[in-house]
Amino acid sequence: NPKDKGVNRGWSKNFDYSLNNTIIINVNKGLVNFNCYFDTKYSAKTFKLTTIYVNGVYRKEIDTYFTIKKIPTKIVLPKVSVNNNRVTFTGKFVDYNDKNIRYNSYACIKVNGKTLKDTNNNTRLFNISHGIINFNFNLPGKLKSGNHILSIVIPELRETLSLRMNYTMTII
Repeated sequence: NPKDKGVNRGWSKNFDYSLNNTIIINVNKGLVNFNCYFDTKYSAKTFKLTTIYVNGVYRKEIDTYFTIKKIPTKIVLPKVSVNNNRVTFTGKFVDYNDKNIRYNSYACIKVNGKTLKDTNNNTRLFNISHGIINFNFNLPGKLKSGNHILSIVIPELRETLSLRMNYTMTII
């Protein structure tokens, strides 16, 4: 019937695709195509989508569940340098398409497996702003000349999986 309509309604407080959360879609030869692109503000979780088929005589509701999954991440263009016991670490925190993670996050640093602490013995946190990594810190104590392991640990966040990367740091 050319007057058939399908209605999709999202029943989640985060679903805000159109006015009143309702989209009317024409049914063509019994088929409905619906593509929805979500803004990056949506958290990784399961959403409910209710499709209602109405043709004036008949009404059918079907619930479908879909999941937005947490994305894997990586660090690209890493650079570690040491000058007079001062370490600089730069790079980019990106998704699987090498796009910067656009929200702010944080990381902790380990040197040879030991977490860096502040003067109150709390874990030092380093801010990552819009995917840009630029950390500067003094090494704890005096390390011997040679190679040491610098670990960057980024916790699991709202949209991303956790990440742990090891880099070689050379002290001359």
